[in-house]
Amino acid sequence: MHTVLLVEDEELERVYLKTFFTQQCQEYSVIGEACNGREAIALNKNLRPDVIFMDIKMPGIDGLTASKLIKKENPQTKIIILSAYDDFDYAQKALRLGASDYLVKPVQAEEIILALTRLGERPVPRPIGIDAGITGKSFDNKYPFGKEKILVKALENNDAKLFSAGMKAFGNELFQASHEIPILQIHLLELASVITRTLATAGFNRETIRESKFEIFKTIACLETLPEVRECLEILEKDLLEFIKHHTSDSKELINQVLSYINANMSKSPSLKEVAEHFHFSTGHLSRLIKKETGMTYPQYLNQIRLKVARMLLCKSDLDIGKIAYEVGYQEVSHFNRVFKKTMGMNPTKYRKLSSH
Repeated sequence: MHTVLLVEDEELERVYLKTFFTQQCQEYSVIGEACNGREAIALNKNLRPDVIFMDIKMPGIDGLTASKLIKKENPQTKIIILSAYDDFDYAQKALRLGASDYLVKPVQAEEIILALTRLGERPVPRPIGIDAGITGKSFDNKYPFGKEKILVKALENNDAKLFSAGMKAFGNELFQASHEIPILQIHLLELASVITRTLATAGFNRETIRESKFEIFKTIACLETLPEVRECLEILEKDLLEFIKHHTSDSKELINQVLSYINANMSKSPSLKEVAEHFHFSTGHLSRLIKKETGMTYPQYLNQIRLKVARMLLCKSDLDIGKIAYEVGYQEVSHFNRVFKKTMGMNPTKYRKLSSH
């Protein structure tokens, strides 16, 4: 029996992971849970788990720092990092600190299985109850990833018609793959995590989503029969359609906040990654939001607002060119001059002279 410690500051994510191990992995037992890095370090000393699933972003001591300290204390412990950011630099840093793997949330059951397999031990599905009869073959039935992508696209675009069609297609494929209640529960938990995270990222009220997610998880955990599973899917579809209809997305307000933040901090040259972390987005999603709102990539937008402010300062201030370059985020005047001339067709000095006439 291998032991597992779950380190995650979101209670519902811990519930999902614990449910997965309790119902599906015979070779692994969850022996502890922590909601921050400090608790993780203390539990590691007392429990000595074989595997730790470690969230990367937590209050206080973060997952990377905790992982480094744990590996120093207990080098044989395997650590699997969980992150909402699909970021190569994060992954590289985690692996350099001794992490065994790096998974992007929301984590799917198949990804957990693969991660544990890469550690050298193939987890074995655990039967639920005497008559459950769940086999490795039934567990390996495919999750409808293709239909899930359709649902995500529908939610991102506030397309109720596409979402309704996607839910029906998802349910059909799900029931064709398996009729085992525990397997269906795991897949529904995965779906609920993906849907609620998508809604939060799309700008819907996060507190409302958190409350809804908790209720959905409780409902799924209580399912016992196939009719109940089918009814759960129907209710989920109906409730989400109502949610989309009656809860106005705050995505416009959110992207305005993002653009205001970039404008206010352009002199610091914030990277796309830094802005994404500030608003708890993935870099990919933030890039798409900016492109959709402005028609430009992040570097193009940042360059545009820098030059806009630079032109204003050239016309309305006596600041020298070097000071203006620094004010709008350029560390080298020569770089500022090149970018300005390429965009405006003349260097800053000539632009200032022409503007003064």
